[in-house]
Amino acid sequence: MAVVIDNGSSLTKIGMGECENPKSVIPTIQNGISPVERGLIKNWDTMEQLWHRVFYNELKIKPKEHPLLYIEPVMNPKNDRNKIVQIMFENNKIPSLLMCPSTYSTIIGKDLRCGFCIESGDGVTQIGVMYDGYSMPCIEFKHYFAGNDLTQNFIKRMNGKGYSLNTPEMKKAVENIKETLFYTALDVNDEIKKDVKELEKSYKLPDGKEMIIARKRYGFPEALFNLAVIDITAEGIQEFVSKGIEKLDYDIRNLLASNIVLGGGNTKINGFEARLEKELKNMNSQRPYKFQTYEDPKIAAWIGGSLISQSHFFGERSLTKEEYNEKGEEIITQKFLIQF
Repeated sequence: MAVVIDNGSSLTKIGMGECENPKSVIPTIQNGISPVERGLIKNWDTMEQLWHRVFYNELKIKPKEHPLLYIEPVMNPKNDRNKIVQIMFENNKIPSLLMCPSTYSTIIGKDLRCGFCIESGDGVTQIGVMYDGYSMPCIEFKHYFAGNDLTQNFIKRMNGKGYSLNTPEMKKAVENIKETLFYTALDVNDEIKKDVKELEKSYKLPDGKEMIIARKRYGFPEALFNLAVIDITAEGIQEFVSKGIEKLDYDIRNLLASNIVLGGGNTKINGFEARLEKELKNMNSQRPYKFQTYEDPKIAAWIGGSLISQSHFFGERSLTKEEYNEKGEEIITQKFLIQF
């Protein structure tokens, strides 16, 4: 039975491949240190401590007895990938390993062989494309504006209004505010015309204070589509997506545009899908945009990884410890070419 691990910038999703959902979703931060930044491992010692906790405390297994499906970020640097493989084989003694980019596992989780994935999580927004079961690395993109940027901008703004939101408990409350009170405006001008009382919502903070927010409910998520609202000059997510679709071969653009899969926590912000569709149609009204979503997009990549771990593909493409010992790093890229 395979283990499936998805190390995100904020949350780590773990479980056994035969299960529909992860057994545990735990903070990636360990002892106040985050080993993952913008989707990439930056502190390897802390990362190894987290993996030890995953195997022995959360799953209560011996890693040497279970193959591993490891979900990696899009465009994972070669050196990082090689180091993950080395640690898993040499330190954790796993018998075999397959690494799969999160966007592809998110597509596969919807039982698709053709899909265009937009994954916007805590640390990074990324795109990946699968056509006829093959990954298309030439259409991989990363956008370094994501959920934590929304969180930090909100904290900074509200701290300036007399709140104190810097503790872990308060940051958790801010995440809950994002999930329950934020929404993406279909048309910002329509929201601006509304009476502020119509928009007001209250939230009781852990310190007992009551926070009242109104226009900030749509103002902060607006940055996903219009970074100018926070004084950043960069593409919004709709331009990022459109660029990816238009880079595809002409004869498959409509097919992929009609199979857009949304993953990552930001895609669950109320109104996100409708706003993205509107923006994309404004850019190209001829594309038949259709979206597939997850009930909980935070675990979308893990769900797809679970399906992969139960397929014949997993056994065929996994790298064994014996192969690694014999051929070393040169075989890693060859084995992890994604064809489902």
